[in-house]
Amino acid sequence: MICIRMMGGLGNQMYQYALGRKLSMLVSAPFEMEMAWFKYSGKRQYALDKFRITGARENWLMGDAWKQFLAEKFPNGQMKDKEQGFDPDVFEMAKSVQNLYLRGYWQSYRYFEDIRAHLLEEFTLKAPITPHSERWKEDIARHEQSVFLHIRRGDYVDEVGKTVYVELPPSYYEEGVRRLAESFEGLTAYVFSNDLPWAKRHLQLSVPTKFVEGNDEEHGYEDLALMRACKHHIIANSTFSWWGAWLSEKGGWTFAPGKWYQEHTVTFHPESTYPEAWKILGFTDGCDKNKDHEKYLPA
Repeated sequence: MICIRMMGGLGNQMYQYALGRKLSMLVSAPFEMEMAWFKYSGKRQYALDKFRITGARENWLMGDAWKQFLAEKFPNGQMKDKEQGFDPDVFEMAKSVQNLYLRGYWQSYRYFEDIRAHLLEEFTLKAPITPHSERWKEDIARHEQSVFLHIRRGDYVDEVGKTVYVELPPSYYEEGVRRLAESFEGLTAYVFSNDLPWAKRHLQLSVPTKFVEGNDEEHGYEDLALMRACKHHIIANSTFSWWGAWLSEKGGWTFAPGKWYQEHTVTFHPESTYPEAWKILGFTDGCDKNKDHEKYLPA
């Protein structure tokens, strides 16, 4: 059995599921998701039930019942994400023990890139999107050269968040749009954010811009479907928009930030986070004009 502790927002849940799905396929073992965090924490809701995932069983055991289950099933098979980029040891661990319990975020596409076809299907919504979101999707479809911009603020810029996460400046997004506009005519930008008023005040884009409104955090999976419909992507330092770009099948360009975290907190590993085709934009307090600080990977 493969069992993984589920926690965090939608993007993190998708990473955890993707790793568990990969390992269960690798060793032909049942896959369970430990769900207790959602009751203990109360910070986030489980959201993968909105998708066509088929490879996992939910385990809602808590307290002493969970402790007994853990002791009986995984006495020698527990592993925690080292948060040091991609860790291939997890594959060997899965092969060497009968049952494996995993904790952590496992934020690297390299764990599951070879089952992308499965994930593209499973991370498709079960139900049709709302009429409101459908109108946005139709609007995106009318613009061949669409690009989503994801601006994550909220918890990223509160007293705790700003000590951990880098705040991406407007010029990061403006530079990405400028680069796209140089190569693609008729570019239209779609802005997604948990602080749209801030985005409207600060973004100065050179292309037609639409601010996608109407979906709250509990309906983030609908915004994810809309991001996935866009051809190009300028993601935030956020697992949510990372998935919006990675799940897209439009063949466009993806721009991603060269920093995610404050330097004194978590070490960031771009090579584990970004596929080789993505283009990394460096920046300081604005988009750095010194090209030595910008790395552009092949399209």
